[in-house]
Amino acid sequence: MEQHQATGGAPELSLQFLGGDTGDGGSPRLYQEGDDFLVQGYTVTETQLLAELNIPDGETVVRVPQSLWKYLPARQRINQRTEESQWE
Repeated sequence: MEQHQATGGAPELSLQFLGGDTGDGGSPRLYQEGDDFLVQGYTVTETQLLAELNIPDGETVVRVPQSLWKYLPARQRINQRTEESQWE
């Protein structure tokens, strides 16, 4: 599996809120910082699922409902569909 690290560079942050399905800052929410997307969601805590995923130290898994993807910029949605069709 390819490991992705956040883009480095200048300390200037350009966090942009893309959307969310709840108000008052609740989950789920989608943000963009440069070329990276940040997801706010509910932490996965099911022991069996986490064991199957084998998540390395320092990483976590959050649930992302399908409805959140509508907030991706159009270019990213097209790329996502293309990548998904390669797995079918």
